[in-house]
Amino acid sequence: MMVNKMRYIIGLLLTLSVAACSVLSVAYNNAPTAITWIANDWFDFEAPQKSAFSERAEKLMQWHRRNELPDYAKFLQGVYTRAQGTITDADVQWMIGEVQTKYRLTGARLAQEAGELAPLLTADNLKAFDARVAKVNAEFTKDYLTPPTVRVKKKRFERIVENTETWMGKLTDAQLNRLGEAADALPMNYPLVFEERVLRQLAMRAIVQSAADKSASKEQVVARLNVWAKDWETGRSAAYKAYTAQYLTQSYRMFSELSNSATPEQRAYANKKLKETIDEILALAKA
Repeated sequence: MMVNKMRYIIGLLLTLSVAACSVLSVAYNNAPTAITWIANDWFDFEAPQKSAFSERAEKLMQWHRRNELPDYAKFLQGVYTRAQGTITDADVQWMIGEVQTKYRLTGARLAQEAGELAPLLTADNLKAFDARVAKVNAEFTKDYLTPPTVRVKKKRFERIVENTETWMGKLTDAQLNRLGEAADALPMNYPLVFEERVLRQLAMRAIVQSAADKSASKEQVVARLNVWAKDWETGRSAAYKAYTAQYLTQSYRMFSELSNSATPEQRAYANKKLKETIDEILALAKA
């Protein structure tokens, strides 16, 4: 496993849990297959390895359905309650903090399941891993480091709009203009982000290397993966910490202002989507 693979898998679980209700059940029930596909894309498993990982993915989803889905529904109910009044920066901070907490918890559980398979890793798996790391880093460079700043900012703004309209519906021209100003003012330092990504990748590379060459026991690998998944701050540069703090603070204000500018139609849209998603998650948890 490595930074992007784990992020993809955890992100998949979190995204599926708040996806559109029309596709949520089908997507969630097929998540073990998707998780196995992602893992295989990083390590190019042999048939026995793929089968073993698939079993672990099924186990992960059983845990996630039983333990996490009810908590996700509770979290979204909290979002719904807060959305009925004025949204403060603190409300947005709470929401982001809750998502981060769930991300870390799921990451730790994924690390535990993946760590159990550590003895199966081989030198060929590491070669596949290194090739995939090189590919994603090249893609990051192409998308975020090479293009002009104005183009990168434009794509960032488009992502923000897409994510926002998923929950609020179509934004008005005035909202788009104000959101554009706020998004443009967000700090942007992708070279620093890339530096952090590489450090995380190297940390993960050392863990999987110790698993493949058997210099660490399975228990040691599981423990190291668990720390890697839950402890993001240790080893971060002061510059990166300052950058993320500024970014988050401005993001809280940006989204609280946007939420409070919602029209009656947008509020109705958001309330309906939240309620439908909560009901669907609770149904999935009981399945």
